Amino acid sequence: LDGECIAVDPMNSDTVYVGTPYQGLYVSRDGGACWEHYDSSVIPCGTVPKSNAEYNEYNSNGKNFGIRSVYFMDSTVYVGYYGNGIYKSSDSGATWQLIDGSPTKPRRMTDYRGKLYVTCYTDGDNGFNDGVYVYNPSDGTWTADAPVSGTVFGGIAKTVCQSDDVLFCGADSLVYYK
Repeated sequence: LDGECIAVDPMNSDTVYVGTPYQGLYVSRDGGACWEHYDSSVIPCGTVPKSNAEYNEYNSNGKNFGIRSVYFMDSTVYVGYYGNGIYKSSDSGATWQLIDGSPTKPRRMTDYRGKLYVTCYTDGDNGFNDGVYVYNPSDGTWTADAPVSGTVFGGIAKTVCQSDDVLFCGADSLVYYK
């Protein structure tokens, strides 16, 4: 497996998802002893670059870079596919759907106060700029929450600080929290 993302189902610790840049999505339902690969017709696989030049083109243009993040929010699993958008499954991975209007270049995800926060790269064709976007699962809407326009945010996490939850996002020399 060529994976950089892993998520354990909070409702069943035997269920583990691994997302890879070029080989797609895998799931284990027995704590990692056996793995099932999702067909690329369900969750696409990224395109393997054939040379360094092609890799650099993919990297700069965001073409088919595969799965960049896997995240659970309650009983729903979200998969961020760089170059295509965010998929979700609410039935333990039996079916998947691409979320309408999702950013096509997602990086990382976390939940915060009942909503999914996503860092992403600019995608002018889809109306998203660098920054942080918020998905409200109750009504299916996306809103911008980028604190600094044009800032590429990478990591995103939440924590509890003095009995209140806090959201942190990192970008180069800037840290944003709310």
